Amino acid sequence: MLSLLLVPPCHAQPDVNHRVEVHVAGRAFDPTRDDLSRLTPATQTAAGLGLRIVQLRGPVQQRHLDALAAAGVRVLQYYPHDSYLVWADATALQRAAAMPDARWVGDFSPEWKQSPELFGRRGLINQVLVHYVNDGQPDVVLDALAALGGQLVQDYRAQRDGRFREALFRVPAERLASIAELPQVLWFGYQSPTALRDDEMSDQIVVGNVGQSIPQPGYLAYLKLIGLDGSGVRWSVTDDGVDLEHPDLVTRISGGFSYPGCNNGAPGSDGPSGGHGSHVAGILAGTGAGAFTDGLGFTYGLGVAPGAELFVQNPVCGPGASWPPTGGWSVISANALNGGAMGTNASWTTSEGARHGYQASERLFDQLVRDGNLDSSVSESFTFIFSAGNSGPGPATLTSPKEAKNVISVGATLNFRAGQIDQVDGYSSRGPGVDGRLLPTLVAPGTGIASTRRRAGGLYCNAPIPETDGLYAYCLGTSMAAPHVSGLAVLLTQWWRDRHQGSNPSPAMLKALLISGTNPLSGGDLRPDNSKGWGLAGLAAPVLDPTISWAAVDQTRVLDDVGDTHRFAVQVLDPALPLQVTLVWTDAPGAISANPALVNDLDLEVESADMQYLGNVLGASGSELGGTADRLNNIERVLIPGSQSETAIIRVRAHALPGDGVPGSGDETDQDYALFCSNCSWITDFDIAALSGPAAICAPAEALFEVELAAIDGYAESVELSVGNTPAGVTPSVSPSLIATLPATAQITLDTSGGATSGSIAVPLLATSIGQVRERILQFELATQPAAPVELMVPVDGNTVAT
Repeated sequence: MLSLLLVPPCHAQPDVNHRVEVHVAGRAFDPTRDDLSRLTPATQTAAGLGLRIVQLRGPVQQRHLDALAAAGVRVLQYYPHDSYLVWADATALQRAAAMPDARWVGDFSPEWKQSPELFGRRGLINQVLVHYVNDGQPDVVLDALAALGGQLVQDYRAQRDGRFREALFRVPAERLASIAELPQVLWFGYQSPTALRDDEMSDQIVVGNVGQSIPQPGYLAYLKLIGLDGSGVRWSVTDDGVDLEHPDLVTRISGGFSYPGCNNGAPGSDGPSGGHGSHVAGILAGTGAGAFTDGLGFTYGLGVAPGAELFVQNPVCGPGASWPPTGGWSVISANALNGGAMGTNASWTTSEGARHGYQASERLFDQLVRDGNLDSSVSESFTFIFSAGNSGPGPATLTSPKEAKNVISVGATLNFRAGQIDQVDGYSSRGPGVDGRLLPTLVAPGTGIASTRRRAGGLYCNAPIPETDGLYAYCLGTSMAAPHVSGLAVLLTQWWRDRHQGSNPSPAMLKALLISGTNPLSGGDLRPDNSKGWGLAGLAAPVLDPTISWAAVDQTRVLDDVGDTHRFAVQVLDPALPLQVTLVWTDAPGAISANPALVNDLDLEVESADMQYLGNVLGASGSELGGTADRLNNIERVLIPGSQSETAIIRVRAHALPGDGVPGSGDETDQDYALFCSNCSWITDFDIAALSGPAAICAPAEALFEVELAAIDGYAESVELSVGNTPAGVTPSVSPSLIATLPATAQITLDTSGGATSGSIAVPLLATSIGQVRERILQFELATQPAAPVELMVPVDGNTVAT
C-alpha cells in the first residue's frame, strides 16, 4: 500500500492549477505523457516546411513569440493551452525545441484536419471549405486541389494579413483523405451552398416600457420622452432583400447592395422568393406610416428605431446566388461599411448546422467584428447581431456561426399577444457552446410579431393581416428577435454619440450596453443561463433615466502583459440602486475547432466594503462572494444589489494574453476592452495593489509580508498602514507606517518568537486615508516543531515495485 504524505507547512506548495493539455480538433492530450507515436506525421513541402505545434511553459508572453521568430519559426495561431500552430522546417523546429521555455514540439497530424461532418459522405460533395496556410504560393495549393478532381468555386483571404486563405471546392468524397495530405491545408469541412434564413407591442417590451408585464400603446411618445429614435445612425439589414417602396420603409432606405444572382431591381431589393428581409427591416426601423392598428391600439409596422437609416443587402436571395457570397463572408461587412453602416442584422445561418462549435466561419466572424473591411487601409470595427437559430429546445442547438465569441446572438421570447413576455419560446436555440460558453447573448420577442410585408407577396412572412391593405404580416422565429436588438443597438449608438462628440461605441461597448440593459425573466433570477443568455433585451438604466450616473471605458486602455491590472475607483451615487459593472472584450480569433475558443482571458473584480466580487459569480439576486474566475467567456459582470459602500474599486486584470487582441497596434500579446458601470462615477482613490508573504513558517521565525499601494487616477493623499489585533506571542512592525506618495511599497513583519501557538495565524492589515479604511488579512500557517521524519512504507526494505 502506498502512503500519502502531506507536505509539511515548512515546504512550498506546487502550482497544480495550470492546464497543460493541448486541445486540437476535438482532442485533448498531454504531449509529455500521452503516446502520440501512432499519429500520422505532418507532410512537408519540397522545401521541408510543414505545420507543427510548439507548446510553451506558460503563461505565454511576448518574449516567447520573439524567441520563436528568432528561431526561424513562423507563428500562425494560438491553441489551448500555451501552444502555437507554426510553419517551420526541421531545423527551425529543432531551434524552437531548444528554447528554455519549450515544453514540447511536434507535428500537426493530417488526422486532425478533416471536419467530422464529412465522414461517411459519398459522391461529389457540392462545397468543401478548405482553410490553408498562405506560404506565398496559394496557386500551388489550388492546383493541388484541382489535381485531386476538385472544381474551384471561389478563393479568398481569411484575414487581413493573408496568413490564411479559404477555398471552396466541389470535391469527390473519395479524394478527401488526399486533401489532408497537402502540407498547407489546416482544416476542411462541409459548407452548404444553400442560404437558410434562420410591431409596436414588441417595441415597448424591448425598451422596458411595460407595466406589470403588460405593454401599452404610445411608443413614439415614449421615444420622444427619452430623446431617442435612431436618427443619424445607419445600420445594415443583410437578408433576402427589402421591399424598397413599402410606405413604412421607403423613407428609411439610405442605400443598398445586390449580390450576383440577386439582381431584382434597385440595389438591395427583394424578389418573389423574399419577404423575410422586409419583415426584419420593419421590426428594426419601420415608421408605421400605414397608420393601421390592432385591436389594442398598437401601430402595425412601427420599428424599434424608426429614425434609423437602413443599408440593405440581399445575399440570402435564394437559388442562383452563391453561398457564402462571392468573396466570402467578409464582403457582407465590407459592403455595409462602404455604405456607411456600422453593423448589420443577420437573421440567417451560414448553413453548417447546429452544435457547430468553433470552426472556420466562427473564427472569421470574430475577426470581422474587429476589422470588417479586409481591403481598407485601416481597421474598421463592425457589429454583427445574429438570430440564435430555431433548433430548440434542446441544449447546445445554436446554429452556425453563432458560437463566435465577438458577435451578438439573440434568442426568442413570446410577444404579449402570443403569451407571457418573459418566456423563452420552445423553438429558440439554446446554449451552451460546444466549449461550455454561455449562449445566446440575450433574448427578445420573436413570436407573434407583426411587421412590414412584401406588398407583392413572397415566400416568407406572406400571409397579410386582415384589413391592413396587405402591408403587414405576422411572423415568428429568432429571425424576428434579432432585429429588435439591432434596433436597440441603433438607439444606444445615438445615445452614445450624443455624449461622445459623435463617435461610435465599439462593438464590445455596444454588447456591454445591451447586456447592462437586460431584464430577468419570470421569477426575477439575475443569473444568466443557456436559454435566455443574460436576459430579456432592454435599455440600460442610465439611458432611460438621465439622473442615474454611469462611467465607461471604451477600448482606450490596453493590457499588455500577463498580470497587468487596470484599476478604477467609483462613487456609488444611489445606495438604493444596484451597482452594475459589465466587462466585454473583442477577443483574438481562436483556432479552428479550439475548445475552449477563448484566447485572451481577462478577469473582472469589484471591491466594495472590503468584499471582493469576481465576474460571473452570480446568484439569483446578484453577485456572491467566493467562487472562481471565469475561464470561458469574454463577457464578465458584477451586480451588487443595494450599495454596501459609497465607493468601490473595479479591477480589470490580464490572466492570459497569448493572442493579438489589438491587431495593428503594439505587440502580438495584448488586449483592449469595454467597461460599463451603472450607478457610479469616476473618483480618485487608492488601492492595495498586491500583498505577498509566506504561506507557512516554522517558529521562532518572522513572517515577512510586502504590500504594494497604488494611486487611482492621480490620488494624492497620504496612507497610514497599521496592524489590527494580533494573537498572543506575535509582534507586528510596519515600515514605513505612513506613506506620503503613491505608488509605494511597505514591509510588515510578524515576529513569532514570543511563544506563538502553532496553527493558522490571521492578522488584519489596515490602510487608512482621509477616513477611508481598506483591510486585508495577513495569513500564514505556523509550525512550532519540524514535521515528523518520512517513513518509507512501500516497498519494504530489500524489495522493488514496478511502475
